[in-house]
Amino acid sequence: MWSKLKQVFAIRNDYFIIICFALVNLFFFQRHFLLFRDYSILWEGAYRVSLGQIPFTDFGTPVGPVSFLIPALFFKLFSPSWYVMQLSQMFENAILLFLAYHLLKRLQFTQVNINKAIACFSFLYLVFLSHPWYNSGAFLCFLASMVLLLSSGYWPLMASGFMAGLCFLAKQDYGVMNLCLGSLVILLTQCDQAGPFRKITFHFSVLQDSRKIVSIASAGIVFAIFFALPIASLIYAVDGSQFFYWFNYGQPPHEIRKIHIWDFANH
Repeated sequence: MWSKLKQVFAIRNDYFIIICFALVNLFFFQRHFLLFRDYSILWEGAYRVSLGQIPFTDFGTPVGPVSFLIPALFFKLFSPSWYVMQLSQMFENAILLFLAYHLLKRLQFTQVNINKAIACFSFLYLVFLSHPWYNSGAFLCFLASMVLLLSSGYWPLMASGFMAGLCFLAKQDYGVMNLCLGSLVILLTQCDQAGPFRKITFHFSVLQDSRKIVSIASAGIVFAIFFALPIASLIYAVDGSQFFYWFNYGQPPHEIRKIHIWDFANH
């Protein structure tokens, strides 16, 4: 039995990914319409965007607008229905598998370990994604940012920062995590950038090399600038008051969210 299992994981990565994708999709059309708050928000947002409405201007939304884009595109190309919304998630799942494979490849996993990781990713995560969700949209942008960041050169670095900014506009905590982890990857990959992909290797001697420090700082600044670019562009293009309302930072009627430092100092 174990020998047969080893043979399964030893097949080519592209064949294995196709098999996993096909098996995951078997569960898709066994599910009926699910009226759940988060999914209904994605449905309404995607529907409004497909009609040409602009988030934070024509309508308010409690979630990031980037997660609306792919289902809105499918609504525009086909028609707004539960079936089409499921198809848009199938498309997202295909992209997620593609990105996961390339991330593992850049991290220099072996062929067998890539297949094992893809199997876990498919049957412990993707199988539950039968309809778009803001978490899955943010995760897609996060994976894309990490894959691009592990490529050599400034063009992938700029694209990685831009995808991290889109990740923030899909879900704030994912975006902050993307910014922090991306900065860490930049620090850990400046020692060895030979070849098409960055290698995660770090030596403290790098901090004694002024040229390396300048290289790390410049790469971090470029990443941060392109991270801020889509966020600043959206703030400029939409109603700023509605955009900042998304953060619920304590404006009416959310005064209870205000946190004052002296409230902690008095305890």
